[in-house]
Amino acid sequence: MIIQYRTFSECGPRYKNEDYVGSVLMPEQQQAMFVLCDGMGGHRSGDIASQTIVKSICNYWRGNSRREDCDEKIVDACNEAKRSLEKCPKVEMGTTMVMACLENGIALIAHCGDSRCYHFHTWGLQHWHTTDHRAITAEGWGYVSKGFVQGEETHIPEINEYVLSTGDYLLLCSDGLYKCFDNDEEIEQLLECITDIDELEATLIDRCKRNARDNYSAIIIKIVQI
Repeated sequence: MIIQYRTFSECGPRYKNEDYVGSVLMPEQQQAMFVLCDGMGGHRSGDIASQTIVKSICNYWRGNSRREDCDEKIVDACNEAKRSLEKCPKVEMGTTMVMACLENGIALIAHCGDSRCYHFHTWGLQHWHTTDHRAITAEGWGYVSKGFVQGEETHIPEINEYVLSTGDYLLLCSDGLYKCFDNDEEIEQLLECITDIDELEATLIDRCKRNARDNYSAIIIKIVQI
């Protein structure tokens, strides 16, 4: 499997960037793993939380390079990351997480919270994206119901498996990016119409520079050949 990928993570209009991205490429095992975290609003030190989870998951992936990708491997990596977060000073910090594990033409997509993965599948022009883990309190306040939060056991991700085809796109992004668009259809149209990954990256960044009200980050993955 041959892929192209691009990543960016920008502060936007905020005073600091609480997003963080990471990747582990292991061509000898035909594996690649990408992960993006967004420090949760309403929690302190979101930048530390997002960096801690990304770095821990990446370290776990590197240390288990001979293990085939599977749901259990993802859960084990997330448990290890949660233990790393609990070792940080207790400030009730938290972060969302979305990750994509690619191996032998299969993608495992795992996510907690409202960071998303969009999948544009060339066969039949199918679109799919993760469903945000959001809920409403009795007082009517919205909140993210899953994620890596100190002292809470809400970190086990939702996991989906997808067969990849040549020409497919995967877009992992924080809410700061997709909220720059009026609706998901606009994002899907970009994935459908723009075949050059550098053009897609430039288009997304330009949109965020004009419309962002938050940090914005993305990992763009194009399947060049299966």
